[in-house]
Amino acid sequence: MFSGHFAIALLIKALYPKIPTTSIIWGAEWIDVINGIFGMAGINRITPNPQATPYMFVDLDFMDYDHSLAATVFWSIIWSLLFISHGRKTMLVAGLSSMAHWLADWPFHNSDLALYPHSSIRFGMGLWGKLGTTAWIIEAVFCLVLCIIVWRLNEKRGVSYRWAFIFQMALVFQLTPWTSPLHYVFQLPRPFADRLAAAMVFVGSVIPSIIMTRLVDTAEEKKDKKN
Repeated sequence: MFSGHFAIALLIKALYPKIPTTSIIWGAEWIDVINGIFGMAGINRITPNPQATPYMFVDLDFMDYDHSLAATVFWSIIWSLLFISHGRKTMLVAGLSSMAHWLADWPFHNSDLALYPHSSIRFGMGLWGKLGTTAWIIEAVFCLVLCIIVWRLNEKRGVSYRWAFIFQMALVFQLTPWTSPLHYVFQLPRPFADRLAAAMVFVGSVIPSIIMTRLVDTAEEKKDKKN
């Protein structure tokens, strides 16, 4: 999952509007930020696979130090500790945002989510492998439904995430079976292609997180000024 992580973050923010946006939006992408770093460092292992639809075009052979269940718990705790000065509630919501990443990945990943590093026990319902393009459609609908729920929740508070919703749907259509840049990246020589793909994961997590955080905070600031 890619765009769905941001949609989940918007929902968590709508449910906990007083919690700092950074802890939620960045928390939802924290695991992928680490994944990109480990990929660029050569710790994670991937195999190009043109048949690995809908938009990854790669088999995720090893990413246990960031996407295994145990690693996700560990990194989520680290993330929550970064907000210790904001109080217990912020820490819990920040940790929840990070853990939600693994839970959202579980239905889509193809049994590449280990229980712990190097464990033979693997999770992932495999919607990517089983459904291909349909899995992307499911993710797009999932994002749309969450945006509608967030809109209804925010309507009660008198705040509009209109631009955040537009950006959210732009993310949905930025990484599709037809527009994914990864399809072309893996036509390049390896290991350069592997490192470039990892860099794209990193940038594709950091830049949208910066933009989404700003859009949400701007919406919240406008609401506060009205009040």
